[in-house]
Amino acid sequence: MRPRATIARAGLAAAVAAAVAAGAASCWHPSLDPSVSASELTVARLGEPVMAATLEFSSWYDADTLRFVPESAPAPARGLLTASSGTQLTIVGVTADAESGVAYAGGSYQRYAPLGDATLVVAAPDGSPEALVVAGPSEAVSVDMASAEGLSSPVLPAAGRLGVGAVAAGGSSATIACLALPEDGSAEPPSWSAASWGSGPVDLAATTALEFDDEALVDEPGTFVAVGGYLYLSCSMIDGAGRIYRWPETGGAPTAFAETYGPLVGALSDGRLLAESGDVVTVLDADAEALFSFPAGTLRFAGERYDAASGEMVAVLTRCAYLRRYGFDGDTRKIRIEVYELPSAELATLAR
Repeated sequence: MRPRATIARAGLAAAVAAAVAAGAASCWHPSLDPSVSASELTVARLGEPVMAATLEFSSWYDADTLRFVPESAPAPARGLLTASSGTQLTIVGVTADAESGVAYAGGSYQRYAPLGDATLVVAAPDGSPEALVVAGPSEAVSVDMASAEGLSSPVLPAAGRLGVGAVAAGGSSATIACLALPEDGSAEPPSWSAASWGSGPVDLAATTALEFDDEALVDEPGTFVAVGGYLYLSCSMIDGAGRIYRWPETGGAPTAFAETYGPLVGALSDGRLLAESGDVVTVLDADAEALFSFPAGTLRFAGERYDAASGEMVAVLTRCAYLRRYGFDGDTRKIRIEVYELPSAELATLAR
């Protein structure tokens, strides 16, 4: 495994300050998370969230593992909250009421997630209230965002180890790509597959052989994306190093780059890559060279969506943090969920 909603739309800093000010008259206390502070500068530049809500959640997870993926819509009202613990992934369907700022859990379940931080959770690009979740070579499902109930089972390539990723392709589709590394001792070569997906079932079974002499040196494959005429794999090696491999989609040997700025966490439709290390996200060019960085903290890249009104691709960033309440009936936890958007062409304005 790779290491890796009742408040008005006023930013998390204001919410925390209000909670502290109310402390003398109530039992509310915010959690103190350095990663939340690290995201404040970027949030200030992003402006008002397009969704902000508070969800009551009885289970406790490391706040750093919380992730929210909203539906692909200008004013999202649904999404999936995920939280991980080891190789277990909890998926919660969430519906938010914009007027009250309250979010409701519609259902949840747990899945085995050997991909860990590289688990793919992507909203349907055509705006349907569903998401694709790929957590391992045999762990994939399309789920309803409100209830977290399964809708269909994606068909994945046969693999001992899997790399996976999604990149918006413009309009109402995304390219889902998989790298299939064979079982130990298998004579099958490494291979890859890709499919265009808008919503509904996705079939990635048909594969193409991939030239990869370093396959035996890979410890854990991570994000694998197809964009800009290239295939990219971010992975950890058996010697402990991190590496990015790039292949031409037309075939041939890969070019290897060091994971200087951390593992890849996604890619933009224009071919730029996103890497994350600590609390910093770095946007890379096709040669894995840094273009700019911004402090992210608990902000997570949730993908891109096509905005029909402006005709632009929009980057979606989300943030989750705990607010905690202590009472005689035990510890009830509330999670603040925020969704921000910025035209992808303007991401450089977040640079520190």
